[in-house]
Amino acid sequence: LGEVQQMANLTPFQYEDLTALSKVLAPGFGDDTGRMMELLQMIGDTGSTSGLDAAGMGMVATALSRLESTDKTTLEYLNLMQERGIDAYGALAASLRDEEGNELSVAEMLQLVSRGELSGKDTVRALTEYFTDPANGFVGAMEEQSRTYAGLTSTVEGLWNNIDAAMGAGYTEKRKEGLTAEVDWLGENSAGMEEIYS
Repeated sequence: LGEVQQMANLTPFQYEDLTALSKVLAPGFGDDTGRMMELLQMIGDTGSTSGLDAAGMGMVATALSRLESTDKTTLEYLNLMQERGIDAYGALAASLRDEEGNELSVAEMLQLVSRGELSGKDTVRALTEYFTDPANGFVGAMEEQSRTYAGLTSTVEGLWNNIDAAMGAGYTEKRKEGLTAEVDWLGENSAGMEEIYS
């Protein structure tokens, strides 16, 4: 969570958005926090390039997590990305080769998917390579967006949220002292008060 907080401070995304993405990724990647952070970066960069909002990036995270956790490649999971402007079909087809070493067409790849012949984990690896290949234009997109007016505004808002959270934590700790004293007082005096009130 500390790493997520730091990412929120340095990118145009809010802490709440990134923690929500983390929860979605957890079923597939929760045993490897380093990989989860890489995926958050990758999804953020891809989302920035593709114009996705937090909900759209959540669907990309859902697709990747399901591919990984089920180890099955289905059209349903690929379509979660395809429908959001990410060429998951093309990326996956480009990673596959026929017996002669030729790249598969999208139609050939879709036939393999419909027959259940593609591993979900292999598909995640293929998509990760696609998203992180600098030639595809995704890498570094969050950093670029963070320097725009909207990105800077979001970063400032996130940093103020951190300050508010610290203030809230201080208030909560102090208020707990008062609540503890109130519990103690009520514990000592409740019997008499109950008699008076009755």
